[in-house]
Parts: sequence; structure tokens; C-alpha cells
Amino acid sequence: MGKLLFIPMLTYGHFNCAINIGRYLIDKNPKHEIYFLVSDLWEKKLMKIEPKFKSLVYITDENAWSFSKPKEKNENKENEIVNKKIEEKKDDLDSLTKIISKPDKDWSDSSLSKVKGLSKFFECLSSIYDNYKDQILKLVNDLDPNLILYDHVVYPSYLMNRPWANLMSINPLFMNHHELPPYSSGYSSKKKLAEKEWIEFRKEFLINSTDFLTKASLKLIEEGEPAMKLDSFFIVSPYFNIYIYPKEINYFNDKIKLPGKWLRLDSPLSPSQKYMSINKNDQESRLNYLNQLFSIPKDFLKEGEKLIFFSVGSMASAYEKLMTRLYQLISNVPNHKFIISKGPIDHIKELPSNCIGDKFVDQIKILQVVDLMISHGGNNSLTECFHFGVPLVILPLFSDQPDNAMRLVDLDFGYKLDPFRCTQEDFNSTIIKALNNKELTNKMEKISQRIKKDNGMIKVLNEIEKYLN
Repeated sequence: MGKLLFIPMLTYGHFNCAINIGRYLIDKNPKHEIYFLVSDLWEKKLMKIEPKFKSLVYITDENAWSFSKPKEKNENKENEIVNKKIEEKKDDLDSLTKIISKPDKDWSDSSLSKVKGLSKFFECLSSIYDNYKDQILKLVNDLDPNLILYDHVVYPSYLMNRPWANLMSINPLFMNHHELPPYSSGYSSKKKLAEKEWIEFRKEFLINSTDFLTKASLKLIEEGEPAMKLDSFFIVSPYFNIYIYPKEINYFNDKIKLPGKWLRLDSPLSPSQKYMSINKNDQESRLNYLNQLFSIPKDFLKEGEKLIFFSVGSMASAYEKLMTRLYQLISNVPNHKFIISKGPIDHIKELPSNCIGDKFVDQIKILQVVDLMISHGGNNSLTECFHFGVPLVILPLFSDQPDNAMRLVDLDFGYKLDPFRCTQEDFNSTIIKALNNKELTNKMEKISQRIKKDNGMIKVLNEIEKYLN
């Protein structure tokens, strides 16, 4: 049949979203060929997660932007390279953290300080496709895919001369609709309360991003494509576009519409997928299920205790100072237990006594048995929580995370805390409020039931297949 090429941002959230959709497409028609454009540092990850897919691999140099472990046959040499990369990355992490954790008294005050860092972050991502253009162009031209599904914040202009679609696995504010808050601002969507702040943020964004967006537009013009708007990184595909955001918190409606053809998914998971049915009130059933994933002390989860999943993504978990602070907060939460996703670098070797976890955990399996998730607020985590009816407390850092946190607060669907400044009292009391909020728990359970009956994924797969058949 046809050849589909995914080009996701090489971070775990974007990567996993594309993998899920690819799996459902293969299940629907095993004759399709699914390819991923990945760096050599990510090829091994793809093959481990889903060996059915094929890779287009571009070779990176030692300074490539990545938290990933390089492929080396010699284990000692491998560890040396990993440690070297972590050390090289610390300066970037420190810079990013200073931007996103400016010690202002109010969240809205600190949002403007993030604009410069956000623009630099996007420039860094863009440079990957510039640095390896010759390799990537040859790989894609040799493959000649029927369709490219593109999930990124920057566009390699030289790949846009064939059918392509956006697969947007970030908050849809990235489209920068003028009637909604600016992307990454964390501002309320209640326009009357925050319109002045919207304007100031957009002005600051324009000041800091004009040079980069102008250069990106010139590359597009050279390839015969329309220029980018100077107030946004986003380009609408003339073919079709996909965004992932639950119906109950969706920004768009009859009054606020999107340009072009759009399909919406509630989550990157298929309603047709069968999941475990675990009674969360039966501690023995939960422990038996979790024992298949971890080695758990016999008395780990006592009667009446709630189970909380903590995961803040691969980037935040790489920052040792922040993780030390958050683990300290977690260690002082009484009467409840935590499952921890420690992240790829795993600074903190010994977890608090009220926790179990690992460097990588299967989030889909964990969300089926927990009572609450504490997350950085990445779009995949948010949509997967809605899929399984799990309430959220968000500790947002940058990119779309402040937007997702604010959206939940605006619509009474969750809670947010400042990961750098919340006190132990703030942390504990917010967890208690979230766990005791029966109205929220019931709402999330009903939404989960609706999502599992929705046919949005079928519509998306059918649209993709129009280009593959």
C-alpha cells in the first residue's frame, strides 16, 4: 500500500504520540509501511518500542542537541560519552531553568521573562534540520513517501514539496489565534481578565522572534512556499491538520474557528484498544497488577491510602536541583504512596520510602490504576489522563505546560503549582484537595467513558489513508 513518514520532535511525548497513531494504522491495514525520521541517537529507542516501524536515520555529531544515549559497543566508552553529554547539557539546563523560574511573586509577571528563552529553544530545534539538511533531504527523496505527518515547532522547508499534514501533539494555542491567549504565556483564556497581558506577551514575542522567523520565511520562499507569519511559528497544511485536545477543554467552537481543514483527537490513544479493568478501591488487585511492573514491598499500599503517579517529563527530570526539591516535597506527603518516573538521566538513585519507580515506566499501564497524576503538564500526559479519567496537578515549566495548567484551572478540571516556589504546605494541601474533589473525579470518569466510545481516531486514520491508497 502506501508509505507514511512521521517526523516528530525527538522528545518522548511527541515520539510516543506518533508511535501510537502509527500502531493503529498498522492494525487497520498491515500492508502500509510506517517510517520515522530519527537521529542515530533515537533509532535504537524506536526499534525497542516498535520493531514493526522502519527508520530513516541521519547521523549526528557529538554536539547534537539530545539527552539520548549514543550507540556504542563498548560499555565503558558508552558511559564516558553519556556523562560527557550530561555535563555539556548542564549549562543549557541552567540557562533554561533561570528563564522559566525567575523569582517573581506572580505567575503572570514571570510569563514575559520566558519569551526570550522560548524563542532560543525553537531556534535550537530548527538548527537540527539545518545542520543535517543534506542527509535528511536525500533520505526523504529516496523514500518518496506518500504522506509526511509532521509534529514539530519548526518546519524544514525543503520537505514541504509533497503531501504533508500537521500532527499537533502540543497545546493548540501554538496556532496563535488572536482571540485566545498567546502560546506558552500561561494566561487565562477569560479574555476580559487577561487581554492586556496577551498584548504585552505578543509584543515581546515579536521583538525576540522576528530575526529567526524572517530567516525561516526566507528559506520557505526559496523553496517556493509561502512565508511564515511573523507572530507565529505555525504553518497550516493545505492538505489537512490534526490536533489533540479533549472536547471538554477545547478552545475552538462556532465562534472561534481554525483556518484550513482540521481533525481533533481527544487523546493519542485509540478507543478500540482494550485496557485492563482494575478496581482502584481494591488495594490487593492494584498491588497484584503493579507487581507485574515493579518489585513492591508487601505492605507498600495500605488500606485507605491513595496512589499518585509523578512524572515531569524527560527535560525537567534532567535538572538535578529541581528534582531534588520535588522529591523532598514528595517524601513529606503522609498517608499516600507514589509511583515515580525518574527520567532518562536519573540523578536521584534512592527514592523516598513512600515511593516506587524506575527511570522509565509505562505511563499507559500506570494511569489505569492511580488516583491522581502530578505532571509537568505536557500535552500527552494531559490527554492520556483525560482518556483514563485521572485528575491532574500540574507543575508547569515552559512551552505549552503553563497553558495546559491554566486551562484546567480556568475550567475547574485540575490544579497547578509553581514547581520552584510552592511550599510543603501548598504541595500537601493541593494533593488533598485533588484527592477529595469528588465532583472532579466523577467528571473525569464520565469524560473517560465518552472518549473510549469516540470515533475520532477512525476519522483520522481514514484521512491518512486517502493519501496512502
